[in-house]
Amino acid sequence: MSSIYLDTEFNGFGGNLLSLAMVTSENEEWYEVLEYDESKLDPWVQANVLPELKKSKPLPYKEFRESFLNFMKKQGNASIFVDWPSDLVYFFQLILGENHTQTFFAGYKTQILEDLIIISEVPHHALHDARAIKKAHLEYLLVRANLY
Repeated sequence: MSSIYLDTEFNGFGGNLLSLAMVTSENEEWYEVLEYDESKLDPWVQANVLPELKKSKPLPYKEFRESFLNFMKKQGNASIFVDWPSDLVYFFQLILGENHTQTFFAGYKTQILEDLIIISEVPHHALHDARAIKKAHLEYLLVRANLY
């Protein structure tokens, strides 16, 4: 079973999804940005997330979801690791589709990783954060294995 480390950026707590990234245990990566209206972004998001978002071409929802599903279909059953519950909410919303009628099913095991020290090369950038989550989790597992 593959492990996928996932992170998202969104427009303030509870706001629209802006980007999503996944890094697998096999070092495959997927990262895309959704179309957004810059004038409607939260001021904190404008200051901290937008500079990195602007480096990628945003996709319309349909293309974003299609790319996401194509990546997930290649993964099959997977363990999904996140550092924040909202990441799972956005992940499953994509699985369900716009009207919750376009569902893609696979066996997912999810885990919210708590108490990890996550140091991202580019904070508030989903791909860099997903890489950092993976690194922190693997380091944690290594330390734990050495204790036993």
